[in-house]
Amino acid sequence: MQITNGCVAGTTDYIRGANGKLRELDACHMNTPADEEKSIQGPVTILNPGENNKTLVNYRLLYGLITISRTYWITDHGVDYDWFMFTDPGFKNISIFTRTPRPSSADVAKLTARARALGYDTTKLEYPTEFPSGAD
Repeated sequence: MQITNGCVAGTTDYIRGANGKLRELDACHMNTPADEEKSIQGPVTILNPGENNKTLVNYRLLYGLITISRTYWITDHGVDYDWFMFTDPGFKNISIFTRTPRPSSADVAKLTARARALGYDTTKLEYPTEFPSGAD
C-alpha cells in the first residue's frame, strides 16, 4: 500500500482517549529500522458494534487537512488476541500483527500458513529482517 511504501519495522497502537474514543497510530521506519520514523494516525470507528471485527480508520495527513480512509476487517485472531490478521473488504491485502515484538521463526511460519489456509497469497507478505534496537 502506498501509505507504507519504504517502511520497515512497523507498529500499530490502538489508543483510547479520555473521551473514550479509539485512535490508531501506525509507525514505521523508512528503509531500515535505524532510519527516521514515519507515523500516521486517525480516529477508529467500529462498523459493526458487538462483533467489533470491522473498522474504519480516517488517517489524518498534513495537519489534518487531508484524510485517507481505510476499512479493515479482522479475519482471524488468537484466543487472547496475542496475534490477529486483518484485511481490506476485497480480501486483497492482509496484515499479520503480534503482541510479540520479535516473533520466533516458528510463530511467523505458523501465522503465514494460517493466512495461506484462509486463501491469501502469502508470497506477497513482507517480513522485517531486523527490528529496531529499542524494541522489546
